[in-house]
Amino acid sequence: MDPSFAFAHYALAEAYDRKGRYDEALAEHDKAIALVGGEPSQGWLAMAGLLKDTYQKSGGTNYWQTRLEFTRKLYNEHAVTAKAVAEIYAILGDKGQALGWLEKSYQEHDRFLVFLKVQSEFDNLRADPRFEALLHKVFASKNSELRKVSP
Repeated sequence: MDPSFAFAHYALAEAYDRKGRYDEALAEHDKAIALVGGEPSQGWLAMAGLLKDTYQKSGGTNYWQTRLEFTRKLYNEHAVTAKAVAEIYAILGDKGQALGWLEKSYQEHDRFLVFLKVQSEFDNLRADPRFEALLHKVFASKNSELRKVSP
């Protein structure tokens, strides 16, 4: 409906990525970046795995390591949350670091943790009891907050 709505291009890029349409995924991602002036907001940067398959399939072996360094720098500057760093560690297969950064994200009350159950970046952590415990903490605290508000 609005071709200048950048987030729609991000979502379309992710859909193309999941369907294996990598060239189209990159094109939509580039459109989204251009529409926001080259600097995505904190929320969009938190979506580290957006083109996970695209970059892995297209031979971007150094992409995730470079993205990790950049995201850690942004975290130190308070521009992204710890969850953004955790996503990249999970994609790289470093479960210990990913879980450590997720715990840090929980301690910092990161609102983006509500997406933990559905983000494919964390698929390799789902069987880990530490990840299950974190899910329980995140969603138990969300439910208790709702009970406080509800009559």
